Amino acid sequence: MKIVKLTKEELLERMNEFWQETDEKPYIEPKFTIVCPFCSSEMVFKHANYFSRGYPNNVGYNYRCDVAYKCLNCGYVATFGVAISESHYKKVLKKGEKFIEWWQC
Repeated sequence: MKIVKLTKEELLERMNEFWQETDEKPYIEPKFTIVCPFCSSEMVFKHANYFSRGYPNNVGYNYRCDVAYKCLNCGYVATFGVAISESHYKKVLKKGEKFIEWWQC
């Protein structure tokens, strides 16, 4: 498998095709319906974990959010690693909410 190296701008542009940064918890949401690959049920938000990887310049993109969705029918959980803008990361960090669970929304 070939690894595609994207610039920061290209990565965020691609992220914006599928995900939307929001001002309300969980601060990120998909622009598509997430469906369980096993039973075809619509999945629901489980948790979001915002973090920075601390890469040195030009090695990788630092600001990320792992977003998990769960199938309430069969229990399958899918986690999406989403690149987010630095400004959005700092906004979430300022609110003191790096880890958000479903019951907090």
